[in-house]
Amino acid sequence: MVWVKSKEKIEFSIPGRPPCRGREQGPRKQKSDYKKKPRKTTQNAYASVVAMIAKNAIATQNWNYDESSPVYIVITVNLPVPTSGVRVDRVERMRKNQELPVRYPQVDAIMRVIMYALCGIAYKNCKQVVSALVAKRYAKSNDQQSVEVLVGKPENWGELNYDLRNS
Repeated sequence: MVWVKSKEKIEFSIPGRPPCRGREQGPRKQKSDYKKKPRKTTQNAYASVVAMIAKNAIATQNWNYDESSPVYIVITVNLPVPTSGVRVDRVERMRKNQELPVRYPQVDAIMRVIMYALCGIAYKNCKQVVSALVAKRYAKSNDQQSVEVLVGKPENWGELNYDLRNS
C-alpha cells in the first residue's frame, strides 16, 4: 500500500477476522409474517472498533474531513489458513499466496461493514466513494489475521487509476 500518489490518505489495520453483516433470513409469505433478523451485536461491536481505529489514524495522518470530495477505498483481508482437512502441500501453496481463498467471508459483506463504519468519520456519505477494491488472501501465519484499509482522495482519474493498480 506504499505506492499511491494521493496526497491525502489514511492507512490502518484492524486485527482479527472480520464478522460480516447478517441478512434477513427466510421467505416472507404474508404481511403478518416477520422475517427473523440476525443478531447485530457482533457487527456493531466490530464497526465501533473500526471507527475507533480510523479516528486514531485520522488524528495521526494527513486527512481532512470533506463533505464533497470523492474518495476510494482499498480493503485487504488476511485470512487464516485452514488446518484441518487440507493436504500439507496445499497449505504451503496457501501460505505463499499461490492459492486464493474461495471461502467466507464474502468480499461484499466485508466492504459493507467497513464502509458503514467509516461513514461520518472519513467521509460524510457512502455516495462519495467512487471506487472500491476488496481482496482476500491467506495470512503468512494464523496469528497475522487482519484487515488492512486504505482510504484516499484522488485529484483526477489518472491518480485514481494509478492508486488502485499499485495499492
